Amino acid sequence: MKKILLASVIACTAIVAGCASSGNPAIKNVTADELRENIIKGKTTKYDIKALYGEPNSVSLSNGYEIWTYQYGESTSHPTNFIPIVDMFSSGADSQGKSIIFEFYKNGTVKNYSFSKSNDTYKSGILGKG
Repeated sequence: MKKILLASVIACTAIVAGCASSGNPAIKNVTADELRENIIKGKTTKYDIKALYGEPNSVSLSNGYEIWTYQYGESTSHPTNFIPIVDMFSSGADSQGKSIIFEFYKNGTVKNYSFSKSNDTYKSGILGKG
């Protein structure tokens, strides 16, 4: 009974403590294909973008054009991070991220956009090289 309880506590701790996210969750499931279907250069407006993805993470100006940046990232710790002593030998995290950058004409329509996606694995500990 004690072993089951201990295993349950460790599993719950790993689940709760093992995940983190930041940025705009509205772009979490966005794909390049979806952007190609929904964004029409010279026609899609700032209002359309806000309706789809909400407020941007940042707004800036470049060469007189307004730039909106949307970012989202999440990281999931490896289960070995939560096992005493084992984590000294092998620990890490899996990380996924997305970024969408919109450039707007002065009339408020999309001039250009870019989409990037990343998937990384971070390893640490004595055996974590590789």
